Amino acid sequence: MRKFIGFLYEYRDYFALVFAVIFSLYFLFSNESWEIQILRGKANNLFSVLSRPVIWVKGINELRMENELLREKTMQLALLNSSLLNHKHENELLRNMLNYKRTSQLELVPARVMSMGISPLVSSITIDVGTDQGIEENSAVLTIYGIVGKTVSVGKKASTVQIMKDYNFRVSVKLEDSGNRGILRWKEGNEFEVWEIPKTVNIRIGERIITSGFSDIFPENLPVGEVTGISDLQEMLQQIVLARAYTKFILLEHVFVVKKAKS
Repeated sequence: MRKFIGFLYEYRDYFALVFAVIFSLYFLFSNESWEIQILRGKANNLFSVLSRPVIWVKGINELRMENELLREKTMQLALLNSSLLNHKHENELLRNMLNYKRTSQLELVPARVMSMGISPLVSSITIDVGTDQGIEENSAVLTIYGIVGKTVSVGKKASTVQIMKDYNFRVSVKLEDSGNRGILRWKEGNEFEVWEIPKTVNIRIGERIITSGFSDIFPENLPVGEVTGISDLQEMLQQIVLARAYTKFILLEHVFVVKKAKS
């Protein structure tokens, strides 16, 4: 209390000035004379002019906050839309796979692609099924569009699949129209070649290439790709068929594994 009284005493001149101003303004604006009303109006006008920059700055800050909120909501909606489109695509893909499984005569096990292979020696993928689902080594792997490859390593809950794009991958295929058989060798991108086709065979651009059935792994008549061109070199006894695979390996998400029939 003593300190407070000392503070008031020390700054008494300032306190007196503040109180005097307050009382002066009170008596001034409580007067209803014509001159005071004019003065009051001018004071209000001055206050209005002085407050405009403050209101403008406040409005800018509010707009900035609203824009940040709108940007955040826009990003959330974009992510939600992307998620919904992804679910839509996956549902359509799974529905197509279910229909394919129903119409296929093969015993198929659906699988999800977990990762692409990291080995520089083998082009492969890893899928989420294994011996627990009855999968064995050298089982054919395919999609609703065409063959993918074969299992080369099988664990309890995951398997490694050597895909068609691997340099060492070979499979016996045939031209659908003529039935002539050849050996598939991968080339590059989504392109492959079929070797050992006789030069006497007429080949149609766009003709389907399917599995020949001359394999213990791939059943007959599975789709592989379509003819895009012919390489007929004079020094060779056969012609080479250039073709494009039906399977888009860069987009692989879900596949089927063909279960081997029990003997």
